[in-house]
Amino acid sequence: MEVDQSNSAWLLSKALNAKNINESRAWLESAKAESPKSFNVMISAYELECRARTSPKDTANVKILLESDCDITKSEVNTFRSEVITALGLTNFRELIIEFINITKYDIDENIDLLLKLLKKYPDYIKPVGPNICDKLLIGEKHDAGGDPDMTPLNKKRHIAVNTVFPILFESGKLTTVQGKTFYKWFQKSLEYTVWYISTSKRPKNSPAIDGDPWAKLRKIRQHVGKHAQWEDEPTLPPQPTQSLWQTLKWLKTIYTQRTRSQNDNVMRKQTFYTAVNVYLEAAARYVAISEPSLMCKTTSKQTYSQFPIYGMIIDPDDRPQGKYYDKNFDDLCERQQYFMASITAKKMLDDDYAFAEDLLKLQKALKFNRWRWLEAFNIDFSIKDRDYDQAIRLLSNLIKAGNWPKPVLYRWRVQLGSCFCALEKIKTSVTYLYDAVLYALIKWAKFELGSRSPLRCSYHSDSSYFDGYISRA
Repeated sequence: MEVDQSNSAWLLSKALNAKNINESRAWLESAKAESPKSFNVMISAYELECRARTSPKDTANVKILLESDCDITKSEVNTFRSEVITALGLTNFRELIIEFINITKYDIDENIDLLLKLLKKYPDYIKPVGPNICDKLLIGEKHDAGGDPDMTPLNKKRHIAVNTVFPILFESGKLTTVQGKTFYKWFQKSLEYTVWYISTSKRPKNSPAIDGDPWAKLRKIRQHVGKHAQWEDEPTLPPQPTQSLWQTLKWLKTIYTQRTRSQNDNVMRKQTFYTAVNVYLEAAARYVAISEPSLMCKTTSKQTYSQFPIYGMIIDPDDRPQGKYYDKNFDDLCERQQYFMASITAKKMLDDDYAFAEDLLKLQKALKFNRWRWLEAFNIDFSIKDRDYDQAIRLLSNLIKAGNWPKPVLYRWRVQLGSCFCALEKIKTSVTYLYDAVLYALIKWAKFELGSRSPLRCSYHSDSSYFDGYISRA
């Protein structure tokens, strides 16, 4: 500690004796890095800026330090320094925050920690300046992108907005003057960030990891948005994701039927739409994370294996096979089916309403759904479940041609493609895809001991013999 104090004192003396203000600033920055909480360093920085222009960052830091409970040794207090301390005591925090926002264009994230510290200390100022902070972050994100079409939401500014700023603003209860469309915009930004977060295996360095379940955080943001946008109160949800999704759907159907009889139809329409979209994407992502982990960046299994529908998706919970391995496998399949059915239920709710279908199409273009490969894999299974084999063939053909895929994924899609052709009684075409897929599966199977867990497997379902028929006919 003595070394640090002597170093900061030496750096401070260099700053005070510098030839010009730029050199003095450079020495002071070094002194700040050496002793960031030193009163003498902070007050000297403020004095320096007072001679040119007031720096809200230095002012805020010194003012917070003066109002804190910690003991400060105010050594060598001269007349000018006394005047500075007196002036700081009269400085309004709201003025500091507004000045912070006004002098920053695209780099507000550099001072975001200090801004949030001010807002937490004085939450009454959230109402006039809070939304402006969000706008500055989103504008800065767009500026950083520079029109780059490949720019993703996984950047520092969006991370700060979704994980830090939005929760503080929502929990403050001070956003009474913010319009509903602003809340919906914030939810869309949060939804886009969450989906990209769970879809990307290698995130940029400026987008750190999220603590906890990203979907749970998004659900909380949606509930905060609903509270401020005058939505109907949601029921208390259980912690288990499958149960919470189904309970949300059950409640959603109730308000959906009441929507046409409500005087506040537009608000209920927004609530139904955004909640259904949230359930649709969350359930689909959780389904793919179980059935094809290699398509997701976050998986619950260390092994890569495939579960996928060939024909039919119905699993009878009473038809449980015996053995520890089969018990775990069966439970995984039951959980997978619950996610799958929850997602397609929400998707059909959106598709069956013309207004919702149009809104969903706009949202798909805005958030670029076509860049999420896992969602396309889900849509394939959705088409097979509805026996829309032509649609499944189109999706599968485009994906297989799109690029290099992991072998388990390619195996999955080739089997599904061959099965769809076989279901349409195009046996010769079916054999082309099934032959390579079955050979690959047999080679992989041979590497495991008899009775061990295969890394590649088709799912159990009530019509499992149907797939066996495909292979024998092929």
